[in-house]
Amino acid sequence: MNQPLTKRSFPRWVAPLVGMIVGALAGLRAGLGGQVPITYFVVGGMIIGALAGAFIFLLDTGSVPEALPNLPPHLADRFAHRPSGVVGRFLAVAGCGLCWAPFLGLVLNLVGLFVNWKSQDWAKSASWIGLVIGAVVTLAMVVLLVLEN
Repeated sequence: MNQPLTKRSFPRWVAPLVGMIVGALAGLRAGLGGQVPITYFVVGGMIIGALAGAFIFLLDTGSVPEALPNLPPHLADRFAHRPSGVVGRFLAVAGCGLCWAPFLGLVLNLVGLFVNWKSQDWAKSASWIGLVIGAVVTLAMVVLLVLEN
């Protein structure tokens, strides 16, 4: 009669859709008593939910591919998939989002690149991109501060 609870999981790509639905419901609930048209609450909730779902999509690990069979030991280490951790992926996303902030973006991307150094996925590339943009913005800010004085 009583079935044991099983672990349910959804594919990663569903996270933005679920976020949109939850955001729309939250916006609908929040906008019922307001004087602003309810459409603003629902659409705003959908946008915030979709962004939160996209963030979860980026932070989720996904499935790890199987190791390549019949490789010699000296090549197995070279072709092994090294995914980044949740902290590394968070630092990569936050670093790319804040790379426009002169000194904060540079430091955040340096830490992100240090954490993602041995990973072989998108987080390392995102950390490099954020680091380059953060370095350019920080250099421009330093030049402007020097020229101002």
